[in-house]
Amino acid sequence: MGDGEVSASSNPHISNTDGGGNSTISFTEVFYKHLPYYLAIGMTWDEYWNQDVRKVIYYRQMDEIKKRRENENSWLLGAYVYNALCSASPLFNSFAKHPKAMPYLKEPIAITKEMQEEKEKENFNKMLKKMKALASKNKKE
Repeated sequence: MGDGEVSASSNPHISNTDGGGNSTISFTEVFYKHLPYYLAIGMTWDEYWNQDVRKVIYYRQMDEIKKRRENENSWLLGAYVYNALCSASPLFNSFAKHPKAMPYLKEPIAITKEMQEEKEKENFNKMLKKMKALASKNKKE
């Protein structure tokens, strides 16, 4: 069976997995058990009970995507904090005679392929411009 599929069964009860002997739990109880999770991720009461059952699959997938994005954003925030601390760390060296902070990032960290490619292209063009200037300066001499 695929993700989220339910098999049809003539028995409307499933075994309790807590090792409680012969006790059973109804499908309704299982649905009520999972209801708070789906309400917490944004599904309405009506959607959960009365609409297409496949919606729960999409809500779970949406929740996973949100968690992944939140984790990536937290990681990115950590990268910025780390960079800021590294930039300021020379100031915390009590043995340095004239400590100077390193410059902080001049632009945001490139997080998409397009942003990375654009940044690489800019760096290449800057380097090419410097090389051309150096070559024309050497030709004049």
